[in-house]
Amino acid sequence: MSPDTTKPELSGSVKRYAMYLMVMAGLGGLLYGVDVGIIAAALPYIEATSDYTPQQLSIVVAAVLLGSVLSSLFAGMLAEWLGRKKVIIISAFLFTLSIPVICTSTTFEALMAGRILQGASAGLVGVVVPMYLAECLDANSRGKGTGMFQFLLTIGLVFAALIGLLTTEFVGAADDVTIDMAAKEHAWKTIFWCSSLPGIILFLGAFRLRESPRWLYRRGRRDEALSSLAANNGDVAAKEILDEMIAADKAEEESKAAVKEAAKGDSLLQRKYVIPFILAVVILACTQATGINSVLNYSVKVFQQAGLQGEQANYADLAIKVVNMLMTIVAVSLVDKKGRKFLLMVGTLGIIVGLVGVGLMFSLLENKRIDVTSYAQSLVQDKAALKLSTEDAVKWARDNKAEGWNDAFMQGESVTPGMQLIVTYRQGSDSNQVVAENFDRVAATQSVNSSLANAADAYTDSAMSPVNVEAARSDFLAHLDKKKEATARLSDKIRSGSVSLRDGVSDEAKDDIIKDLQRLEKNADRAIIDAGFVGKPTFLDKLCFWSTPEEPGTLKELSIVRAEIGMKPGAATGWAVTGFFIVFIAFYAAGPGVCVWLALSELMPNRIRANGMAIALLINQGVSTTIAGVFLPWVGACGYSSVFFTLAGFTVIYFITAAFFLPETKGRTLEEIEQYFTTGKMPGRKEEEGEAKA
Repeated sequence: MSPDTTKPELSGSVKRYAMYLMVMAGLGGLLYGVDVGIIAAALPYIEATSDYTPQQLSIVVAAVLLGSVLSSLFAGMLAEWLGRKKVIIISAFLFTLSIPVICTSTTFEALMAGRILQGASAGLVGVVVPMYLAECLDANSRGKGTGMFQFLLTIGLVFAALIGLLTTEFVGAADDVTIDMAAKEHAWKTIFWCSSLPGIILFLGAFRLRESPRWLYRRGRRDEALSSLAANNGDVAAKEILDEMIAADKAEEESKAAVKEAAKGDSLLQRKYVIPFILAVVILACTQATGINSVLNYSVKVFQQAGLQGEQANYADLAIKVVNMLMTIVAVSLVDKKGRKFLLMVGTLGIIVGLVGVGLMFSLLENKRIDVTSYAQSLVQDKAALKLSTEDAVKWARDNKAEGWNDAFMQGESVTPGMQLIVTYRQGSDSNQVVAENFDRVAATQSVNSSLANAADAYTDSAMSPVNVEAARSDFLAHLDKKKEATARLSDKIRSGSVSLRDGVSDEAKDDIIKDLQRLEKNADRAIIDAGFVGKPTFLDKLCFWSTPEEPGTLKELSIVRAEIGMKPGAATGWAVTGFFIVFIAFYAAGPGVCVWLALSELMPNRIRANGMAIALLINQGVSTTIAGVFLPWVGACGYSSVFFTLAGFTVIYFITAAFFLPETKGRTLEEIEQYFTTGKMPGRKEEEGEAKA
């Protein structure tokens, strides 16, 4: 290589600003992660201190997505109109503003408004920050900058979880009725207040950022564009990049002039616009079609269904999030060495292995289960409620010689410990699932009652009493405007000391008694579905003017989608599923997790980058919303194995797209990438040309 190709050493100020730019842009990723993850910690406390129905609580969760979708529609237009820097400032301001709106809210609509503001912030960040990085960083640094965004996004998820964990440690669990309601309300507001920190830092720090040089150039402000480029690339590289912009602009103008009469301007249907747009859309849609959001949102539930219980499931969840962070670091170091195409190919192959592995493990479990749907449906009372014990379901299967029956499910007249009853049901328009596990209820009741100091405090079981729908409706309507006060359970009274145990019961024995009692109180061995009724119209119900909301108190009819019995899977199966999940997450983080943002920002030509990115991200969010929204009903109708096999099928499409249609963009300028989609050939590198001449 000739000496003139050697890059000059960058000054200290240039290096410092380049690092500052990456950190501030990375904070955008942190903000995005907090936006997505914070509700998981706060929701139990909101539920405990409000009279919101499950539907309203779901809307509170989904409001961020609604805000994100709406802001994504206008993000590109705002970025073109105001500039990238101003939109980043606006997004940080919206997030910071959302916190006091949420924490001072006294109505459902006010809480919704705050959550929508949070979503709007996430939507702007998701579009504009990757765009800003692509336009400010040189070709060799673009991957690291975008990787920083993705890495801090994963940190944002962990940050949100840590806030919730610490709050629970100091306040206590949201479902503990011995804790004062005011303390619980303070808890969820504290969670949101603490999450405001990254928004405040980004808002203040973004004022020191330079505007996007490419945006300045397209506004005719070349001197400012050169100054912005030099701030983090150095004077020599800045001049070269600006020359490339000028050359690309000139070439585009010549192209426009050549087709002016035929097309009356630069048609957006040209190859150089259509192909990269379609590629970006397919890659982003397939990224969500891997099921990544559902895997993260439902991971603990999936692990529990696979055989991990209690802390084991949480440890498994922690493991995949740690792997996600670590592999993101690996991906950031590789993305500009191995290239985007290579990492996407390897990443999608690993995802396929992980999803197929999870599907196979669940297939082995599901094939051993026995269908008792007809029996469960026959026990539905007045189309309103179901009360079915695991013991009764197992004995029915035995007595009716159900297909797949195994004598190991019974030990004499007793049900084998570890037998489960899984009921998936639909109540009105709501879908849900309840899992019950058999235990010796008689022995647990005797153990509890024999340990009490006062026989008058004895635990009594009335959960299986017949349902009175009209009485339940009256009680529901009586508490329509005010949440019914929770009654302290016997286990809570023993824990607080208001109910005493007999002398001689050790602290260890007390803990065991409370655990037994909690299983009895929660009817852990029974599938109990209470009558459900329509509540007051929500904010979104009022927006749907074309439909008439049902009257409050209208019964939500219950139907059983599927009911099955089977042995509870062992921990070995659960850890095997965890292993395949780790494979999934590791390869996702190393491939699509980082490269998808690059695909979004690098593939789009300059002319359509802003609006094209917004449209592509909107499709990305649409696929994510659809899969997350149908995940549990989908599992109920088809089982986990079919779901994960289908997601693996989508990922095969992803691999084919990456392997055969996606060009390698490593080390290429945005202008070179655009030229590739115009001519079908990637231009030679300057270094290679220099070496050839030498």
